[in-house]
Parts: sequence; structure tokens; C-alpha cells
Amino acid sequence: MLFRILIIISGVASLIYFINPASFEKLNPKDKDVLGITSANAAINKGQVETALMLYCIDKSDLPNDLNQLYGDYLDQKTKINLNQLYNYKIEEKETCDYLLKAL
Repeated sequence: MLFRILIIISGVASLIYFINPASFEKLNPKDKDVLGITSANAAINKGQVETALMLYCIDKSDLPNDLNQLYGDYLDQKTKINLNQLYNYKIEEKETCDYLLKAL
């Protein structure tokens, strides 16, 4: 009986989180990283950002000053994600497209 109650409660919590993850914001309000999801996503998606940096460098023979420039103004217009807050990005050498990228 206790096991069934635990399954029901965890199922309801998972459903609520799936429908509206912002409702769990009070659990970690200081950096808006709800249950560590943003940090995990940044670490997982680092490869895609590095690929976008490589393609940008091949296309323009330069590196962007900030990461939101990778996708033109699309990220600024939508304001759904700010790559500059998810990654620590530093240009080492513009001519050779050397950079440091670290998930925060």
C-alpha cells in the first residue's frame, strides 16, 4: 500500500513537472536552474554549440563576439534561451578560430 502511494505521488509530481516545469522554480530560485535541468542541458548540448562555432568560423572566417550571434538574431528575438548565460565563452585567437567553451 505504501509503495502504491509513493508511485502515485511521484507520478503526479512527474506529470506536473512535465506540463509546467516553472512550477518547481521555488526549489532553486537563485539561478533559475530548476532542479539542475539547465546545467545538465548546457553540458549535454555543448557539442552542438561547438559545431555551430566551427560552422560559423568556416562560413565567416571569424568567431562571434558572443554565443547568441551564432544563430543570427533568432535567439535574441525569441528570448527563450541565452547561450551567454549557459556557457563561459572566451576567444583565444580569432585568426585560427581558437576558443574556450565551458558549460557553467
